[in-house]
Amino acid sequence: MKNMMGDFDVKVIGDMPEHCDIQFNTTGTMGGDAGHGGNSSIRISQEGGASQINIDKNDVELFTNDDNGIDITFTVSGDWEMYGLVAALIRLGDKLRERYGDPADDEDDNG
Repeated sequence: MKNMMGDFDVKVIGDMPEHCDIQFNTTGTMGGDAGHGGNSSIRISQEGGASQINIDKNDVELFTNDDNGIDITFTVSGDWEMYGLVAALIRLGDKLRERYGDPADDEDDNG
């Protein structure tokens, strides 16, 4: 994996009325575990449409949203935790692209 020494922030915005925005930000590597101050977060924002939040532990529904929007942030602390989160997001993106293709290709065809 590439060295990610600096901070980084990117937001991907959906192009549908019922869209989902995803944002990733990190302080970058800080030289060790959580005690060194490194933090990385993924934030998922859902605007419009129905959504709900569940926690696997007891499969309990915590919140149901009906068209009002919702934000969820998941944060990890430490260098290796950042690498693990980035690797998981990359694998997820690869699997989604494999399954559904790249929506940007459709935009190019219709543009």
